[in-house]
Formats: sequence, C-alpha cells, structure tokens
Amino acid sequence: MEPRLRVSGWIDSWTQNLLYPTKEAKRITRQEITQTTLRPIPLLMIYGMVMGSFGLFNDPNGTLWTELLHLLYSSSKIPILTGLTFLLALPGFYVFYMLAGLAEDFRDVIRAFIHTQAVFALALASLSPFTLLFYLSIPDYLSAVLFNGLMFAVAALVRQIVLRRQYAILICRHPRHRLLLRLWFLLYAFIGIQTGWLLRPWVGVPGADNSYLREDTWSIAYLELLKILRGILSL
Repeated sequence: MEPRLRVSGWIDSWTQNLLYPTKEAKRITRQEITQTTLRPIPLLMIYGMVMGSFGLFNDPNGTLWTELLHLLYSSSKIPILTGLTFLLALPGFYVFYMLAGLAEDFRDVIRAFIHTQAVFALALASLSPFTLLFYLSIPDYLSAVLFNGLMFAVAALVRQIVLRRQYAILICRHPRHRLLLRLWFLLYAFIGIQTGWLLRPWVGVPGADNSYLREDTWSIAYLELLKILRGILSL
C-alpha cells in the first residue's frame, strides 16, 4: 500500500481522497462535489494574500489601508481565476468529448478535474511561505512577478501529475483519453493566461493607484506578449 499523508481533521481524509482515491471515494456524491469545490477556496485565498503583500513590505510610500485593501483584492482573485478558467474551458472540452464518442465518460472526467483543482490549491498554499520569504529577501517588483509565475507553474505541475494518475483508468478504458487530456492542458492554459491578464494587478506596483482591475483590463494577453517580443527582438 502506498504511503499516505497524515494530517488532522477533514484535511486528512480530503487530501487522501484527492491523492489516493479509493473505490468509495470515486463514487462521489453531489454533496461531496460541493465540499471538494468549496474547501480549496480558503487555501487559494491564503496564497492570494501572500501574493498581494509585496507592497506591504516594499512600498515605503504606501499606506497601511491601501496595502490591506490590495491584500483583500488579491486574495479574492485567485479563486475567481481558477473557477472562471475551469468554467470557461469545460463546455468546449465537453464538445471534444462528444466528437470523440466518449461523452459517457465525461462524469468521471469532471470528478478528476474537481479533485485536481483542489490539489492545485493545496500545492499553491504550501508554497506561500517561499513567496513571503522571497518578498523579504529581494524587493524587486519584476522579480516578484516572475517568482509568483514560477510558484503557479510548480503548483500546476503537481496538479498535472495527479491528473495524469487519475486519468490512467480512463486511458486504459480508451486510448483517445490521452489525446483529450493533452488538449485539456492546452485549452486550460490558453484560457487561464487570458483570464489572469484580465484580472491584473496581482502583486501590486509600488506607488501605483490601488484598484481591483487596471484601466486597460479588456486587452488581449497574447497581443501584449507579441508586442513585448517585438520590442526585445528590435533591440
């Protein structure tokens, strides 16, 4: 038997069911779906608060109220980011499952996705002390943005590893699930990048006016990235 995480209370059974689902855990009920969906929210908010605390430590001109307000903004954005990305990607992905003739397996797919969303939240919250330590060590805004991107990438990698493990049964059932899983990664990343761009600012620029969204919110992330690449190549 594989070793299991040992923590107390509901986190114990919740984490074990996420990483080592038993047959009973796979027969998930509607109530369990709701619980599995809602429980990660506090974990995501924890990382959001840490992520938005850059100005609290590194903006000498910022007021305490302004920085605390940005903490509140940032803590609410990560649950919105993950939830909105998931909801936007799911209908299109279901169409691909219908075209592949595997629509009857989609309930198991949703179950796996919900579990791994919770794994992502758990991984991201566990990385928050590293982000806080980085803020205290290197007071550079661009470095802070890149470091947070790295933390999201690490948490996403953990989620993908667990999702691949949960998808193994589906792949054994039909090989087309493997191709659809790769398609999900691309679809989720494509929508997630644009959604994250729309929800800026995240870290908070020291000295800038505090706002929930930026004035140029409704822009396309990929066009902005193309402009940046053109600027770099023209140097």
